[in-house]
Amino acid sequence: MLVRSLRATNFMKFEELAIAGLPRRGTVGIRGPNESGKTSLGEAITFALFGRTPRVSAEDPSPLIRWETERLRVILEFEAGAHVYEVERELHRAGRSAATLRRLPGDDAASDSEASATAVVVAETPSRVTREISRLLGFGYEEFRYSFYLAQKELDIVRHERRDNTRAVVDSMVGITALQRASQVAREQRDELREKSETLVGDLAVARALLNTLEPDSKDRDELEEKLRDHDSRVEDARTRLDGLDQRIQGLRVATVARAKAQQLWERLRRASLWRFHNDTLVAGRGSLRRVDRELVAASEAAASKMEESQEALDRCDEITVRVRELGAKLTELEGLVALYHSELQRELETGEPSGVDRGWGAGSKAEKLILAGKRH
Repeated sequence: MLVRSLRATNFMKFEELAIAGLPRRGTVGIRGPNESGKTSLGEAITFALFGRTPRVSAEDPSPLIRWETERLRVILEFEAGAHVYEVERELHRAGRSAATLRRLPGDDAASDSEASATAVVVAETPSRVTREISRLLGFGYEEFRYSFYLAQKELDIVRHERRDNTRAVVDSMVGITALQRASQVAREQRDELREKSETLVGDLAVARALLNTLEPDSKDRDELEEKLRDHDSRVEDARTRLDGLDQRIQGLRVATVARAKAQQLWERLRRASLWRFHNDTLVAGRGSLRRVDRELVAASEAAASKMEESQEALDRCDEITVRVRELGAKLTELEGLVALYHSELQRELETGEPSGVDRGWGAGSKAEKLILAGKRH
């Protein structure tokens, strides 16, 4: 890994930090008095790469934020392999954090690589960025931590670790762990090849014994060769017949496909004929329906006219009925008057004395009015 630039805002004692133009070759030295921020530069690099530093707990990294501010930001540009990367991390005092790892365009780390047009986001979220950086660099936080603080001569950090853990970290730092894994894989492959070799040696011995047992004399060999040639001839004839059968099968397949297509065409023609027949029937039915509709309209109009005439006749009948009922009432009243007059006249004839009933039949009399009413009805 080669650091190219470092920028930070509100990180520890730095309000603004910007380091750029670092040489790609040689040694970079940092010089300054105590408490000037030399170690804080390493802390910023550690935080940018792994999201934590040894001076704060992983559960609460907020002490890294500069006093009286709420958020820190660190951006580190570095080379790893044939590419250039930029990692950006943010941390809020409230506990929120964010991280992004990008592969930058114009990879100067490898002159024969093609330059990308834009930056490519490789990973997001703090945990994914940390895993991807560990994969790119080939070591994790513990290895970086030990190498950094050993360089600072702060050996107490190593002294307080368990011996086994310290040895494992140092082995990983100097590449011994990778060599041990490679050696283990090589030993396993060697043992596997040795086992296969022993198996092949045994198989070879068995094959040689069988060959010595089955070795025929010259006469038997000639007969066997003749039988073999006859067998090869039969095999060739069988192959020729098989090729012929394959050609016939191919022809049958072609014929089957053609027949299937013909059946599909016939089915389409049949459906078209049925559709035409049903369409003609539908057209004829629609004509019949239109004729029936016209007849129904005419019949409805005639029925409506008849109903109007019938309604008028019914109204007249109702009127006549009312008049007949009125006439009947008048006739009943007239019959009562006639009966009354007849009884009074009979009494007068028998007694010779006039009655007090008015028997006037002249104009304006009640009897005259009843008679005129009956005539009107």
